[in-house]
Amino acid sequence: MNDDPRRFLRRLGTVSEVPMRIALWREYFSDAHPENALKTVQYIMAARRENRTHAGVAMLALGRLIQSDPALVRKALLGAAAVAQDADVLSLLTQMEPVKIAHRTQLRAPALNTDRDTTLGERRSWARSQDRDVLTRLLLDPDPGVIQNLLTNPRLLERDVLRIASAQPVSSEVLKVVFESDKWGQRKAIQAALIQNPYTPPELGRSLLELLDEVDLKSVLNARQIHSDLREGARDKLRTRRQTHNDAVQVLEDEWVSELLARRHDESGGDEGT
Repeated sequence: MNDDPRRFLRRLGTVSEVPMRIALWREYFSDAHPENALKTVQYIMAARRENRTHAGVAMLALGRLIQSDPALVRKALLGAAAVAQDADVLSLLTQMEPVKIAHRTQLRAPALNTDRDTTLGERRSWARSQDRDVLTRLLLDPDPGVIQNLLTNPRLLERDVLRIASAQPVSSEVLKVVFESDKWGQRKAIQAALIQNPYTPPELGRSLLELLDEVDLKSVLNARQIHSDLREGARDKLRTRRQTHNDAVQVLEDEWVSELLARRHDESGGDEGT
């Protein structure tokens, strides 16, 4: 196995589908030495902070794998990250309770038929319907299977998914289904809605932090209803991005000054200061 993080990032970028990127991460973690796995994740997280090509889709796929197979990722990374005391990587692997947890009594199936209660099987079937009125009524269904069928329905609109992602109360499993949607989980508006929902598990929120732009990070920083760990993470990322930007500007300025001095030296024939 080649453990060059740059090559692995390029390989992820050549794959067009999210499930295939997730499969590449899974294969990598299954074979990589923990120290090499940590270096690769660190490299890609740094590349994301610098908005380098492919880093965003790589982090999205990593976040998806953390949700679907946390045991594999923790086995590959947790020990090495703990030894290195890498708070950013550890935060991706730490599991915490959401600020709010929906209780079963709060989650009720929508009324679709006035004559009788509908069965779960009927609701899951109707989630594949072409009837917009039926789909709209199912948006707040508490069953993850119903929501999963809705998310693959071509009649669903982004505003519908935003309503699901913003719903309160809502089960964490429903919010995970939204994040794990190949189509909708990549949408910036959906990601922003998920991270600001107090029912979203913080470990999912930490993965989302890696995907947000500066505007959305500022919104997270000001969102008082979500976990304080996410607000602190947003503050750290904003601070790091600003420092990275300032460093890049300083490098460009230094290069410009050096080039200017070199041109003046050439134009003067090298006689300055003699």
